Amino acid sequence: MAGQVYVKSGKSFRYQAIYENVVGRGAHGKVFAGHFKPNLNSSWNKVSGEVKQAAIKRVEINFSEENWMDIKNDREVVALKELRHPCIVRLFAVEDDGNFRNYIFELCQGTLEDFITKKYDRLIMPVETEGLYQMASGLRFIHEKKMIHRDIKPENVLVYLHEEGQRRAWLKISDLGFTKPLKEDGIHYDLASGLKGTEHYMAPELNVLKNSTERVLDKDCTIASDVYAAGCTFFRYLNGGLHPFGKGFNIELNILEGNPINVTIDESLSPVIVEQNENFDKTGTMNVGDVQFDRRKILGRERYGMVFAGTFKGEKVAVKRIDIMDSNPTNNREVLNLQLLNHPNVVQFIHFEKDNDFGYIVLERCAASLQDYYIKEGFTRKYKGPMPTDEQVLFQLANGLEYIHSKKILHRDISPANILISLTKPVEMKWSGFGSSKPVNERGSCSLSGLRGTDNWMSPEQLRIMMKSEENADHGRGSIKRSPLAVKKVPRENCTTKSFEELKQINHPNIIRFLHFHEDDLYKYFGMEMCVASLDHLFLPDDDPKKYKGPIPSDEQFCFQLISGLEYIHEQNLVHGSIKPTNILISSKENPQIKLSDFGFTTSCLNDGHSTKRLISGFLSSQYWLAPELLESSKVEVVLTT
Repeated sequence: MAGQVYVKSGKSFRYQAIYENVVGRGAHGKVFAGHFKPNLNSSWNKVSGEVKQAAIKRVEINFSEENWMDIKNDREVVALKELRHPCIVRLFAVEDDGNFRNYIFELCQGTLEDFITKKYDRLIMPVETEGLYQMASGLRFIHEKKMIHRDIKPENVLVYLHEEGQRRAWLKISDLGFTKPLKEDGIHYDLASGLKGTEHYMAPELNVLKNSTERVLDKDCTIASDVYAAGCTFFRYLNGGLHPFGKGFNIELNILEGNPINVTIDESLSPVIVEQNENFDKTGTMNVGDVQFDRRKILGRERYGMVFAGTFKGEKVAVKRIDIMDSNPTNNREVLNLQLLNHPNVVQFIHFEKDNDFGYIVLERCAASLQDYYIKEGFTRKYKGPMPTDEQVLFQLANGLEYIHSKKILHRDISPANILISLTKPVEMKWSGFGSSKPVNERGSCSLSGLRGTDNWMSPEQLRIMMKSEENADHGRGSIKRSPLAVKKVPRENCTTKSFEELKQINHPNIIRFLHFHEDDLYKYFGMEMCVASLDHLFLPDDDPKKYKGPIPSDEQFCFQLISGLEYIHEQNLVHGSIKPTNILISSKENPQIKLSDFGFTTSCLNDGHSTKRLISGFLSSQYWLAPELLESSKVEVVLTT
């Protein structure tokens, strides 16, 4: 049933799990447009007059944090129970199911950021004075209730219509996940849970603490930090998106210097907390049909799902959980391909099950992956069990891959992580990870629906395709069309790089140009101009195929170009933070220029020309290229100077 639509329903909410209903997404997950049923005891078929439109925010339950699992300890729920105000988004209900906590909010039509950036122009916004009053009124109410929001910004102000057909919108403060109580004086709050907020909306006192080497846990701040963020939001609302403190990298510096260069009601409904089903298991154990698994025992993470340790009819198995939108067995490519494969060197497909949230692919349990078998310098081998001989490993992998191709299937993600070591005797190697697999035609080829694969394990032809862009990219020097790009792929959770719009503002012939940006739920992709080599390629042995033997600037030109690029960075009040040969590129063989690259560690300077960067683990730059003062420091936090 390829056209089947998955309807997810609880006691209080209901929505269709289709992409058209996704109205928001973020680190917590997706937000769907759906419906709310106030009368929990009535059936969905008999409450058409009572049903309200709603937004359902789905947050996966964290079974490793016991306090988090108790709804009564949920910071956002606690806040919204107290904050019943027409200028604060209304929480209808909170309901836990087996996998998710569902927050059911009133449905809004967009965000203030959408309006500012002209993505949202279907409604007449409030008169400016009314809009300001509504936002200020909501924030004042939060403070009167002795709470602090901690993340006021245009993205967290929603645009709402009261009634069907009404054109005049209303502004409401939302996203109270960082909200916490104030102290008894109703003004101060502590930073015991760390600094919260969004860059460019953090008050000067928070920016100073963010860039400080001192402990912040013992520091106090006041509600003035909320007011400051609201002021920046108000200014952008009134000035077509213009920030009061400039744009790009200069905003943080101007905030620290106090230099604002661009400055020339409905009845509330109490939230309903739906009691958890008496069968709800807080231990993390999940039962779906004959499949049972423990959500605390994660065997691995793949592109399309997580793999848990479990059992099927009493036998130990691996359970791969995939998103419900991809879990119809009649059209899920991974399930279809696994059902076609039956070979000792391919992981065995056992069963498929589904519920209202996920699909579950049941596979034979293996001991480890080939990646776990590797010995890495400075690390202990994860897998120390038995292995076939080297000859047997190669033969079994070739044999399994030949079988996969004989079934007219292209794997598309060959890597050590997708090669498993069996629990059988004798031990065998098995291909796994068929989430990207695709059938091929009689000629053994298939159309590309996008590149698939793992970094460092792609074939040359895949890399050549990846480096060519069909996109147009506008930048300071003109328009690039059908030009090859170097693409930097960064996991979203690990991305510390400045925004693409800020990176595009860096414009100098001796600095790499940023041309294109794209992101999905998992990664951010930065498209940059293509260069032929990095400086370290000059120093490789002559017999190394990667050694660069093309033309380079003269010694004098090299030094001048490198200094020129670095001087430009410092003039922009930035510190690169990772100067080393791998980050110094040679532009082309025809007209070689030296270019600085890799701005993943770039940070803003303070007003004295220094930059303090908070570090989580070690130094920003590579050990062999650190300045003496950094090598002498054993502290986790260091100061970089220009």
